[in-house]
Amino acid sequence: MVQVLFSVIVPIYNASLTLDRCISSVLCQTYSNFELILVDDGSLDNSLQVCMNYADMDRRVVVLHQDNRGHTAARQAGLETARGNYILFLDSDDWFEPNLLDDGAAAIGETHCDLALFGHRAKHKNTDMAFPLCSTTAFYNTIKQSPLFPQLIMDERGKAISRALWGKIYARNLIKKWLPLVPNEIMTGEDMCCFLACAKEAKGVVIMSGVYYNYQVANGTTSRKGDPLALTRCRYTVEFLASYIADDDPEIQLAVDRLVIQQMYSALTRELLSDKQLTNVRQDLKKLKSYAASEKALMGFSSVSAGLRLKHFLIKHRLIMITKLICLFRKKGLLF
Repeated sequence: MVQVLFSVIVPIYNASLTLDRCISSVLCQTYSNFELILVDDGSLDNSLQVCMNYADMDRRVVVLHQDNRGHTAARQAGLETARGNYILFLDSDDWFEPNLLDDGAAAIGETHCDLALFGHRAKHKNTDMAFPLCSTTAFYNTIKQSPLFPQLIMDERGKAISRALWGKIYARNLIKKWLPLVPNEIMTGEDMCCFLACAKEAKGVVIMSGVYYNYQVANGTTSRKGDPLALTRCRYTVEFLASYIADDDPEIQLAVDRLVIQQMYSALTRELLSDKQLTNVRQDLKKLKSYAASEKALMGFSSVSAGLRLKHFLIKHRLIMITKLICLFRKKGLLF
C-alpha cells in the first residue's frame, strides 16, 4: 500500500449546507496523495449521508460515525484512523485553496519539519480579509527562531496569530501526542493549548507565505456569550499554560503571563455577561487568582499595551463593577 503523505480530518455536526464546498475543496487539490477522513459527530441532519455519497465516489474518502461528543473527540477519532505522515484539520464550514497540499508537500519535503504554518482568509458576509503570515516561505529549526515567535503566544500589544488547530500541518506523531493531553475540562482555549504545545516542541518549522485556508466567520453579533462557569473553567487553561508552555526563558514566560491575563479577563467578561450575581463572580475570580500560575502572571506584568495593562489592573484589584460596565458598553457597541 502506498504511504499517504497527508490525512485531512474534518469533524462534522449538522453541516449538510456547507459540506459540499468543504469536501470538494479537498478532493480538488492539485496534489493527490492524501486521505480525507470525515468524522460525523452524531449529526441530526443528512450530513452522514452526504459523507457516504462522497466515499462511494472517491476511495480516498474515509467516513467515521460516532455519538455526539464534540469537535475535539471527533478530531481524536479521526487521528486514531489517520495513516498520513502529516495531519491537517478542516472545519466543515471552511475550505482549502486548491494548491495547499501541493505547496505544503514542497515545503515539508525539503525540510522534513514537524510543523508548517500558513495564512488564512476570513470570509465575512460582505467582505474578505486575508491574513498572510510572511512574505517569503522560510524554514526555522525552532519556532522561537522565527519572526512570528512574539505573536505565537502573545506580544506586548496583546496581539497573536491564529492559534486554531486549522491553518497548520502537523507531523502525525507530534499532534497525536498532544491532542489527547489537553484536559477535557478546558472548554475554551483547547485548540490554543494544543497548538502552543505542538509549536513549542516542534523540531523544524516552516512558515508558508501563501493564504490557503478560508475561514467562514459566523454571522451575527461579535460579543461573547455569557458563561456562569467561565472563571472556574479558566483554571484548567491557566494550569495547562503554566505546566506545558511556560519556560525558564524570560521572553517566553512574559508572553505566557500576558496570555494568562488575557484568558482570565476573557473568562471574567463571559461570567459577567451571564448575569451571575456580582458577589459570586467576585468569589470565582478570587479563587482563580489564588492559583500559582495566576498569581505569578499578576505579579510580573510589565512592558505591555494600555489595553492589557487595564485588564491586569481590573483583575488584580477585582474591580468587578467597572468591568461589568465595560462589558455592557461593548455589548451595545459603544466601545471597541
